[in-house]
Amino acid sequence: MITEADIFAGIRLGIAVLLIWAFYFWVYRNFRSDHLRERLFEMRDGLFETTREMGISFDEPAYVMIRDSLNGLLRFAHRVSLFGLIGAYWGWKKYPRASSSFTVDLMKALNQIENQEYRQAILNTHARMLWTIYIHVVTGAPILFLYVATKIMVLVGVQVWRKILQILHTKIKNLRDLRLPSFREFGALLVLGFKRLGELLIMRAPGSSTVPLAVREWGRVA
Repeated sequence: MITEADIFAGIRLGIAVLLIWAFYFWVYRNFRSDHLRERLFEMRDGLFETTREMGISFDEPAYVMIRDSLNGLLRFAHRVSLFGLIGAYWGWKKYPRASSSFTVDLMKALNQIENQEYRQAILNTHARMLWTIYIHVVTGAPILFLYVATKIMVLVGVQVWRKILQILHTKIKNLRDLRLPSFREFGALLVLGFKRLGELLIMRAPGSSTVPLAVREWGRVA
């Protein structure tokens, strides 16, 4: 039987879920979108300054392509999410020519740039743009974030384990390369050691032919 306490508990739970949902979709998502736009604005302004300082024309095809890409991301930053990435991937699969044309055109435009430093600046900006979008999508999807974090931990663990096995294999190989003395050599070394020890113990003192030096010194101390 449902009691009034159960009803109030259900209402409180519903209100809590509603508040969490509102916080995520109205506050957190807007914060993330604004943060993404700030990063993209920094990239666009940095590329603009680099182009101006190097005296490159603003009509340079590679610059225009990267600038238009950044402007498009700035306009639709609020839609950059895991589902948006899946939709874009589905579009690339369905229309491969349209998706590959941008890469081909960008590579052609880069090959036309004579200034290698500026060419590298374009490549760096493009790589930063893709990496920023990737981090934004991954951190915005808890399940995807856990998957990527787990995969990174597994990969790091595998590399560490392989390094440990490699070190152990090297140590074992070095031990195998060592030549152990034979039984006869070991016996000769043992006899030589005892002989030297005996010489030290029975060394006779000056002016005495019967009392060992070690015994005489012990007697003096006693």
